[in-house]
Amino acid sequence: MLAANVAAIVAIRAQIEALKTQLCPLEDAVKIEMAERNAEEITAAGHVVRWKVVTSKRLDTAALKKALPEIVEQYTKEARACRFTVD
Repeated sequence: MLAANVAAIVAIRAQIEALKTQLCPLEDAVKIEMAERNAEEITAAGHVVRWKVVTSKRLDTAALKKALPEIVEQYTKEARACRFTVD
């Protein structure tokens, strides 16, 4: 059962990668058409498609560590997570 499940995971991941190679050119074609229309949002085939700039702010931890290493050490906490890989 274990070997079958692992084999299925590997096969499904390969299918996902193959689908991604088909998906990316389609997404690019839609983005090109949206850019030509100067549109951030369009409706097609009953679906709303959005492609717009999203701005976010992130903490530059490398600069903070360089400038204030004691503050970084004081407020850094260890986090644990599980990682599942199949190679």
